[in-house]
Amino acid sequence: MTEKVKQHAAPVTGSDEIDIGRLVGTVIEARWWVIGITTVFALCAVVYTIFATPIYSADALVQIEQNSGNSLVQDIGSALANKPPASDAEIQLIRSRLVLGKTVDDLDLDIAVSKNTFPIFGAGWDRLMGRQNETVKVTTFNRPKEMADQVFTLNVLDNKNYTLSSDGGFSARGQAGQMLKKEGVTLMVEAIHASPGSEFTVTKYSTLGMINQLQNSLTVTENGKDAGV
Repeated sequence: MTEKVKQHAAPVTGSDEIDIGRLVGTVIEARWWVIGITTVFALCAVVYTIFATPIYSADALVQIEQNSGNSLVQDIGSALANKPPASDAEIQLIRSRLVLGKTVDDLDLDIAVSKNTFPIFGAGWDRLMGRQNETVKVTTFNRPKEMADQVFTLNVLDNKNYTLSSDGGFSARGQAGQMLKKEGVTLMVEAIHASPGSEFTVTKYSTLGMINQLQNSLTVTENGKDAGV
């Protein structure tokens, strides 16, 4: 006798399917957690945008005028002689110490004046209060070698007068537009654009160090082969 075994497929219970209603219900139940976390991250993004220190970069386009006479013959001669393009000499000249040194002297890049603010949030708070443009223009600052490691602080009294002090005990009072000379320290403040009570740190860098920093920050490339731009 032969027995027939009937196999029946297990009914589909739907356990592997995604229950949209259940997911929506879970999100609704935890809605305050979702709103809270989203709000915290949004506030963090806003705070970072306001208080982060802005970083600027500048681009410039320079055209090199080449001798147009018999340019075809010159191009063929340069290609046969494997000579470098004329712009290479101009690029080396722009990056030379002669040009960068004059730039440092003309723009007083070896003198840094930075406003003293509360750490992390101070600069952002000044931007919110409209004080981000407060500056003191210093064109001359020299100090003896024995004071090279001292930190000099300029305190604004009003739009004409200020005091200069250091952590080594130096103290003097000066006026904008007049050269301050005392104990080997010379300081020339041309203008004060800051509210009374503002403090600035005045730092003197070596000219050679600033030239090297400019050389590392300056990138000069030719826009295309023999383009002259």
